[in-house]
Amino acid sequence: MSFVFSHTISTQPGFIIESFGSRKLRNVFLSETAMAGIENAVSKAGGDKLLYQTGKEIGFNYAKAIPLPHFDSPLRGAFLRETVRFLEATLGECTNYSVDWKSKRVEMSFQDFAVCRKNGNGLFFIGAFTGLLAFVFNDKTIEGIQTTCRGRGSSECHGIAMPASAFGKTKFISHANFGETTLPQQYDAFNSIIPFEQEYGLEALGQVGLTKYQTSKFEVLGERFIPLEISFEFGLEKRLKTSGMNLEKTVYTPSFNAFQSFGKQIAEKRRGAASNALDFTAKLLSALGWGLVQVRPDSRPGFIIRGFPWTQDLETLKTSQYFMGAIDGLVSGLSGKKVKSKIVNTSKTEGRLDFATLF
Repeated sequence: MSFVFSHTISTQPGFIIESFGSRKLRNVFLSETAMAGIENAVSKAGGDKLLYQTGKEIGFNYAKAIPLPHFDSPLRGAFLRETVRFLEATLGECTNYSVDWKSKRVEMSFQDFAVCRKNGNGLFFIGAFTGLLAFVFNDKTIEGIQTTCRGRGSSECHGIAMPASAFGKTKFISHANFGETTLPQQYDAFNSIIPFEQEYGLEALGQVGLTKYQTSKFEVLGERFIPLEISFEFGLEKRLKTSGMNLEKTVYTPSFNAFQSFGKQIAEKRRGAASNALDFTAKLLSALGWGLVQVRPDSRPGFIIRGFPWTQDLETLKTSQYFMGAIDGLVSGLSGKKVKSKIVNTSKTEGRLDFATLF
């Protein structure tokens, strides 16, 4: 996928790289079902405001990292058009959009917008896009709401973003006072591409008929996956942790459940995958951008992960509960035997994060 401003997403074994000219950002493909489950779990725990506010902060700092052009830039019109095209390519088909640069008001409508179409929530993603617009308009008072949603029975998802002062009596979540961050210098080193075997890439999965792309939907055997810069997932997990949320309940379990169900479906369609659960899990997670995931070469069941995605948030988290839930869920679903892994070794060498797991 390529766009104006040299905006591209490229896939290589173990890596999904989003590029804006010379700026390269590490992405991963996240399960739509897992993300919908995480939003539901956080919302159930009283975290609606937390979802939106975290999304807005991450979206703002993501835009800053690129950096995207501000609203007074002569590139603004082209930027908006290409942003819509990018959203259409990855998250949902845009049926209509409008922008009033003077009043700083943006409206967009989508068909089959990812995640919220499944759970009728989408607060994290609404917050993320609002944060991006807040950076573009250079105005942190801009807030966003979703007025209709397919996940709540409407024919399409419709969102509005504008300054808080323009909402009048309409209810919205406010979050204008937040700090800004910059990507640490180590980000580029830890997330630089390492040559891995082609059998661990998306192309290899596509060659055997496991992947499908059509009108904003990238699917692996029927499950939709969405590309996001890794700060979105790791940043959400860190905020949940520092806010006192139980990551086992709000992140690991929804991820495990989604991937266990996915694994069961794969086992029914692909007998070879079921008989080689560890190998299939390793190749799939590698292809989705989580570094090179390989089955341990010794007799102990588990994986060795090389070139795992890194952000500063991982220093607080130690690992991603989404990723651990994905590993355990896939193996459990494929093999028909519930497993739970643990990290037994972590190393940082040559600007690379590696670790090993055991069941």
